[in-house]
Amino acid sequence: MLDLGCGVGDVSLCASKSRNILRIIGLEMSWFNLNLCRSNLAGQKNIFLCLGFGENLPFKDETFDMVIFDEVSRMKNATSK
Repeated sequence: MLDLGCGVGDVSLCASKSRNILRIIGLEMSWFNLNLCRSNLAGQKNIFLCLGFGENLPFKDETFDMVIFDEVSRMKNATSK
């Protein structure tokens, strides 16, 4: 699963508790949020984090069978008001 714009890791942490999701990649464009996320998810063995942008994904096509972008959609709504 790809957590696009994972923010501080809340959605990734919740998803990691599912038996159906074996590996989660959290992609975040902010170093600040990525460092917070690393702290929040310390010890989680099935979550991997990387810096990047949704417009230019650093993954091959069809790498993921599920993509979540909860934090991104909330940010878009907050900035469009």
